Amino acid sequence: MSDTSKSLEELFQRVGLGRVKPRPEKPVVRTTSGPIHGGACRLVCKFPPEETGSWLSGTPSLPSSVDWPTFRGEHLTFLAQINLRDVPRDTWGGLHPRNGWFVIFYREEDEECGPLVRLLHTKELGSLRPVPKKYPASLRLGCRYDRRGTEGETEFFKPAKWPIQIIPDNTPQSPSGSNVIGDGLHGNFDILQSRWQPFETHTMNAMIDCLISTIEGNIRNLRAEDSEDVSKLSRQSSIDECQSVIVQLRDRRNRHSDTGLIPGEVAAREVEDLAAITYPRLYAGPTVEPISTLRHANLFEYMDLHEYLARQTYLQTPSKLRSDVREAYEGIWKRAAETVFGHIGGSPNYVMEAYEDRGIKLLEMPSNKIFGLSFGDVSNLIVSIDQGDFEREDWISCSVYDSHGI
Repeated sequence: MSDTSKSLEELFQRVGLGRVKPRPEKPVVRTTSGPIHGGACRLVCKFPPEETGSWLSGTPSLPSSVDWPTFRGEHLTFLAQINLRDVPRDTWGGLHPRNGWFVIFYREEDEECGPLVRLLHTKELGSLRPVPKKYPASLRLGCRYDRRGTEGETEFFKPAKWPIQIIPDNTPQSPSGSNVIGDGLHGNFDILQSRWQPFETHTMNAMIDCLISTIEGNIRNLRAEDSEDVSKLSRQSSIDECQSVIVQLRDRRNRHSDTGLIPGEVAAREVEDLAAITYPRLYAGPTVEPISTLRHANLFEYMDLHEYLARQTYLQTPSKLRSDVREAYEGIWKRAAETVFGHIGGSPNYVMEAYEDRGIKLLEMPSNKIFGLSFGDVSNLIVSIDQGDFEREDWISCSVYDSHGI
């Protein structure tokens, strides 16, 4: 091995990319003038979830000798683990290894660096890795609940592992996938029904956070009001009353500092108490009227988190999810599993013409809530590799772009 190759290998090991397989002295001779697409397969979520040996999202299984890839001290987002024994022989032009796993990681672009991808070929399955303490901000949960920075409340945002079946097929899919979860959820819930009420600590706190946020917005409106019909004294009195309600809500939030599941009857009592709390809200005119927190609050963030954490619990241990909550979502998740899927092999779907010949398509994943990831401008993410690099098993040379042309 030359000094240059040795230095590169040491560098890759330091940043967590593992050992680089040396290139053969003779370059591989291409047998075709264009890229090999070969057969294509659909990556279909297994529902109900059962172990299949391959999965999307979640965390990878890696041998103890293999590090989770990092970049600038930050762990890359895990995308997929593919059992190569289950991949049909004609996929990727028949050039792929027949044993082991492809493990694919991704980092989205930022102001300083473009997107990057890392592909590992592991010969042993190893153990399932825990979610790193500092998982990348690029993990977009498809969830509008945006209080992840709260001290002690980052650990519950763990990506859900979806076992998949590898099915020969090349059915195209739109760049954004199918937003079955969002379409089936928003506008279709009544918070007074037990199925939509909190089922564990974080969802209870999320509901209270949404109520606090709503009242804080009302305080801003009261302070901005300059109508002559409303006295400054009346306005300040209303602001003080709103702030008092926020103190009550924060006290309630502190009751739920211990993580854990919440029985249905406990959640029902808490929701009933919250519905009884009122605060003054300024309407168009001189009257300041009390309004129920739950009747006026924007709970879409709460419902996004409710669905996300219910799905996470269901995928890990279905029996732990409260039966009424499980029944509320199973139909939505089943439809999502049937209509949202990734691809390996074949030609990229819905890409700009200039990006059609970027080599062999290793993986294509849609932006979708079911995977908790969003790529580019809600696009499909495509991981590709040059044919010669694929034949040499030079996995470090993979590239990534999205269907809008990154």
